[in-house]
Amino acid sequence: MQAKDLLKMKIRWMERRPASWEAEINGVLCTLEMNDFPDEPMYTVRVGNSHVDLDDRPTCWTLEGLA
Repeated sequence: MQAKDLLKMKIRWMERRPASWEAEINGVLCTLEMNDFPDEPMYTVRVGNSHVDLDDRPTCWTLEGLA
């Protein structure tokens, strides 16, 4: 699985610490980090050695703990 594969999946991300979320998808741990926006992309999603930077998260994602 590559990080870009997650962009169209419905995912419920669970907050693990401020600005950091995790989700287990098909037994694989995926992480989502909020970056130092606007100097960096808003988010980085990682799956193993694969990552994707995003300015807008997919609308099909739910981030627990984010107001």
